Amino acid sequence: MITDDLAALVRNAVFAARDAGEFTLTDEDFSVPLVTPRQKEHGDFSSTVALSLKKATGISDSRDIAARILRHIPSDNPLIQSTELAGPGFINFYLKPDWLQDVLPRIEFEDICYGTNSSRAGERVLIEFVSANPTGPISVVNGRAAALGDVLGNLLTAQGCQVGREFYINDALNSTQMEIFSESVIARYLQHLGHPLVFADGRTELGATQESGEGELPAVNFPEKGYPGDYVREIAEKIFAEAGNRFAESDESERKAFFRTATLRYMIDSQREALEAFGLHYDTWFYESSLYESHAVEGAIAKLKE
Repeated sequence: MITDDLAALVRNAVFAARDAGEFTLTDEDFSVPLVTPRQKEHGDFSSTVALSLKKATGISDSRDIAARILRHIPSDNPLIQSTELAGPGFINFYLKPDWLQDVLPRIEFEDICYGTNSSRAGERVLIEFVSANPTGPISVVNGRAAALGDVLGNLLTAQGCQVGREFYINDALNSTQMEIFSESVIARYLQHLGHPLVFADGRTELGATQESGEGELPAVNFPEKGYPGDYVREIAEKIFAEAGNRFAESDESERKAFFRTATLRYMIDSQREALEAFGLHYDTWFYESSLYESHAVEGAIAKLKE
C-alpha cells in the first residue's frame, strides 16, 4: 500500500542520513507515522518521524532532523512529485497523480488479499458484541453494534489475528427479565387457548375463539411489567403449534420450566436469523447459564476469596 511504500522510503532516508554522518541513531527500531493532512495544501501525506527521533539522534531541533532526512529522499522517486519541511518538523509528501492508477492493477491482482499483512500474526482476539437481551428482536441499535463489531473483526483478521466473534446470551437462572418474558408468553399462550387477558391498567383483551366453544375460560393476568410486543404473541402461537394445549392446565412449575426454555430457544433462533440475514455469523453463542452449570462462577468466587 502507498503508506507502506512511503514508510519504507522515509526509513531508508533516516538510515542513509545516519550512514552519511548527518546524525547518530541509538534506536533503529523506530516507527514512521503517516497521516493525511486535513488541508490539501499541506500534501497528500505527512510524517512526524523527525519529532519522534529527537532522543535517538540527540538533536533537540526536530526541524533540523527533518531537513537532514529530506536530503536523503531520492528526488527521482516515481511516487513523489515534491516534499516539504513544515511546522515543527513535519515532512509533507505531494504525490504524483498516477500513483492511484498504479494501485488499480495491484488491487485487481491481489484481490481480497490487498491491504492485508501479518503484523499481528499469532495474536488471538475475542470480540463479544451485540449480545442483545434474549427478550426481544434485533433492533436498529443492535445493527449498528453488529456492523462495528464485524468490521473490527475483519480489520484484525486482515492483520493476521485469529479472531473469534461471540454473542453472549444473558440467560442466568436468576434472571428477572427472562422470568417476566416467559410469563408474558405464557399469558399470550393461554389467551390463544381462549382465556381473556387482564392488564395492570384494567384493560381486558378477549381470548381467542375456543375450538370446543364450550363455556367461558377464567381470565389471566398479564405480568405488570410484561413484554407487549406482537412478537410475544407470535412466539406463543409457535409454542401452541409445537405443544398444543398440553400446558392449559398443567402443573405451574412444569409449565414455567418448559416456557422458559422454549421462549429462549425461539428468541435466540430469531436473533440468529436476523443477524445472519445482515451478513454476520458468530463463532460462539455463549450461554451465561453454562457458567453456573459448570460451577465456573463458584470456582471464580473461591479464587477471589483465596
